[in-house]
Amino acid sequence: MPHTLSSPLEQYQAGINVQGLSKQYGTVSVLENISFSVLSGKSLSVIGKSGCGKSTLLTLLAQLQDYQAGRIEFTAHSGESFLKVHKRMPRLSYVLQEYGLFPWKNATENLMLPLQLAKCAKDYMQEQVALMLQELGLTGLEKRYPQELSGGQKQRLALGRALISKPEIILLDEPFSSVDAINRENLQNLILSLWEKYRFTFVLVTHSVSEAVYLGGNILSLSKAGERRNSHYTLYENPYFAEENIRDKKEYFELCKIIHHSLQKPFAETL
Repeated sequence: MPHTLSSPLEQYQAGINVQGLSKQYGTVSVLENISFSVLSGKSLSVIGKSGCGKSTLLTLLAQLQDYQAGRIEFTAHSGESFLKVHKRMPRLSYVLQEYGLFPWKNATENLMLPLQLAKCAKDYMQEQVALMLQELGLTGLEKRYPQELSGGQKQRLALGRALISKPEIILLDEPFSSVDAINRENLQNLILSLWEKYRFTFVLVTHSVSEAVYLGGNILSLSKAGERRNSHYTLYENPYFAEENIRDKKEYFELCKIIHHSLQKPFAETL
């Protein structure tokens, strides 16, 4: 009998533990000795200039590439301090910058695809699609194809498809870079509201410092491997993440300034 997926809050939530991760393409080092943890139900923003390995890191977390050194573990926790390694691959969704929607499928069909792959019951799929369309503000657009949707609508649909299978981890690769500023802020707010409801773990790659601070419980600032003598990354804790009206607080702007400065440091300052 086809199974149905229960609420993510009723199942184990996955976190991520990365230790000493290094990745090379031939003789070119992309990531060198990266270590960080994302507790289940928390978030990490990854920021840095082009070519520093941000997207490569996401593909490694998704187990889409091999790496030369280190380890990636998926964990569950009880409270804030207990970590236990799980051997199974968690339910994971990957949201691409180019949306990744199938142009020959309408909005309903794109949303339903993950549930079909999971062999969910037909009634359950129809119910979940209707709920997700409503949550995304796409009710009434069920039969439209991606080419008939605006950039913001396509990005919301891509987010909905990632969320509908109730993943434990979501990886987002610059998901808002192709939309205008107003839609970008609306989509940032949508991600945060969905996170507050479902408490999935997520890792966001972005070029925007303000976006990194707004959506990251921790922020991983990367430079190109070999640019700095000691380490080519810095990890910042963001105690203001998910606070109400965070964009209006001076602490938010101060953290943005600190991270922006770290990305602009010349090589000499890191010796």
